Amino acid sequence: MKKIFLLTMLIFSINIYAKVLQVSAGNFHVCALDDNGVQCWGYNNYGETDVPILKNPQMVSAGHFYTCAVDDNGVQCWGYNNYGQTYVPILKNPKMVSMGAFHTCALDDNGVRCWGESSKGQTNVPKLKNPRMVSAGDFHTCALDDKGVQCWGKNVEGQTMVPPLKNPQMVSAGQFHTCAVDDNGVQCWGRKRQTIVPPLNNPKMVSVGNFHTCALDDKGVQCWGGNEYGQTDVPILKNPQMVSVRGDHTCALDVEGVKCWGSDKVGQNDVPDRFRYPINLGNLHEYLYKDSAEFFQNVNEYLLPVEKDISDKLLLFSLLEIVIDEITIPSVGMSYFKNSFKDEVNELKNKVGVGSFAEINLDNRKIVLMLKLSKDALSSCHGHLIGENQRSLESAVTLLSKTIATSSALDIKLLNNSLKQYEPLFEKLAVAQRTRGRGLMIQTIVERLKN
Repeated sequence: MKKIFLLTMLIFSINIYAKVLQVSAGNFHVCALDDNGVQCWGYNNYGETDVPILKNPQMVSAGHFYTCAVDDNGVQCWGYNNYGQTYVPILKNPKMVSMGAFHTCALDDNGVRCWGESSKGQTNVPKLKNPRMVSAGDFHTCALDDKGVQCWGKNVEGQTMVPPLKNPQMVSAGQFHTCAVDDNGVQCWGRKRQTIVPPLNNPKMVSVGNFHTCALDDKGVQCWGGNEYGQTDVPILKNPQMVSVRGDHTCALDVEGVKCWGSDKVGQNDVPDRFRYPINLGNLHEYLYKDSAEFFQNVNEYLLPVEKDISDKLLLFSLLEIVIDEITIPSVGMSYFKNSFKDEVNELKNKVGVGSFAEINLDNRKIVLMLKLSKDALSSCHGHLIGENQRSLESAVTLLSKTIATSSALDIKLLNNSLKQYEPLFEKLAVAQRTRGRGLMIQTIVERLKN
């Protein structure tokens, strides 16, 4: 059976390019999940983007004016609640959550549970056998179990009339139509204009909105149906991993982060930098020697765009580019990452309005960041030197640690004088094959501190 990635059940593995795990498009807002938690943007009249404190969230689902997430404490919901759709009942080990217009459904150890508005019977769950996923449309609901796809609720357009399916692997319920992925591809039913599926190449997932549909196949993201707001005009995506459709807009996750298009009346396509440039250097371990990987893992915490000034980010990326340039392990992935990283640095230079690292104005915060990079680089080189050189390395790490700890009273002239004794050490690191990149970066930092 071909491998299928479920839209809302699977948390995608992090690759070296991105740390974003999931994106979920609501009717007028969007939420995304990364290593640091959940953030939402767009329409917020009902508090649907005001994310509460979550404990290790595993998935997020954006609906119609409200949002839900699954974390270690269960299902948490916030936003519009006129029908009790955010009042979560007692659940046993919930695994996923999905929202309709005004009703919510979750999958837990006891099966599928639904609550909220039920004028069309959308919360009246039928008998299911070992359900594996649930998808709440606006006023109908579908689930995937051992018998296949089962749907219930509003059926004015035939959206709950499931056709014969061959080994269905996922289902997505929209407003007036429903789609599933089975061994024959994508099958849709309900409103006729939305059920005409274009040719697809080994589709892996499908997501349904009000009047349009998108699928992820071997060629990327393909969309069809209503296009009043450009919601089916797919932009250039690099190795897309998932797609999420709701209302009249679309979002996708690729190696560069989250991209959204279509209706943007309330800023739902204005993806925060946190999710647009999520280069995660901590996951370069597959391509690096252990000591280099540890260095990138240590400095990865400095690279969160949401917490850093853009000029700080340029400073860090310009210095890390020196290290990355010296990585000689041959692989297509490494080559692609190097090029992507250079593009990122150039884009940051244009935004900040500088032509080189030397033109970046330094303040105390930036100097401390450079000292932290130097300390981490030196620490990761431990074991590559012997005798007096190793003792010199340990002494330099101690000096930098003390300087960072007392950085509020930083004396640059005194620091430069102290660093002079370690210049032979930095030179040795800059010529050794395994430490060359880190050594060159440290030398660059030391020279910059002199100016």
